[in-house]
Amino acid sequence: MRLVHKLLFLAIFLTLANYTQGQEISKHNILSTIGTAAKWNSVNNNLFTSSNPTALFKEHSFLIDKSTGRSRFEGKTNTNQNIVLLFNYKSKTVDKSYSNGKLVENKTTVPQQEIIDLLFEDTKLLFLPMLIISSSSNNITVHTGKIVNTEKLVELRFKNIYNLNKQPLNGSIYLNSKGEIKEYHLEQQIFQVSESKDIGDGIFLSTLFSSKNSDHRNIKFNTVAAFTDIENDKLTTF
Repeated sequence: MRLVHKLLFLAIFLTLANYTQGQEISKHNILSTIGTAAKWNSVNNNLFTSSNPTALFKEHSFLIDKSTGRSRFEGKTNTNQNIVLLFNYKSKTVDKSYSNGKLVENKTTVPQQEIIDLLFEDTKLLFLPMLIISSSSNNITVHTGKIVNTEKLVELRFKNIYNLNKQPLNGSIYLNSKGEIKEYHLEQQIFQVSESKDIGDGIFLSTLFSSKNSDHRNIKFNTVAAFTDIENDKLTTF
């Protein structure tokens, strides 16, 4: 009877060990693909541009300081209005608004809240891998994935990963054996990931997302970069 108990304990131990090892391998794969949380946290300033049309804008860009929350938005509306908005995404307060190069006081002239919401939507996709890596490992589990085009993918499932708006995100990302992210499953949306960029210091972020839902939309970030320092007036003046 003791032998049976020992064998059962050994089987449980090996199962847990293999599970833990699998989780660490998958996390290592992500780290090797997009960098490390320490590097990500050491780079405060991020710039990204997008030519994806939205309900309001033909194209847009954001420059943000993750340490202070200060942000700069530049975009062209569907009516060819050039907008610059200086704001803080952490406090959700607006500093200055410009329309076609002129300072405007009327809040209705510039869609301020829509721009702040757009930042949270953009970074929810663009920053997701680093949001996962920066979170507690208790919120991440490894699962048997699937085979896509003869390539085996591992599922990394996450819960209560917080975005820049401090809202919890739940879903999965799928990686191949090289640690390359191939799919996002996020908020009932499925995106195929087909491009990534090194934004500096060995940090890789996914930049091209193709929706596998009924809308079949593509989301592409044309320019993605990270800086340790920038000119302070970029976030305070036109």
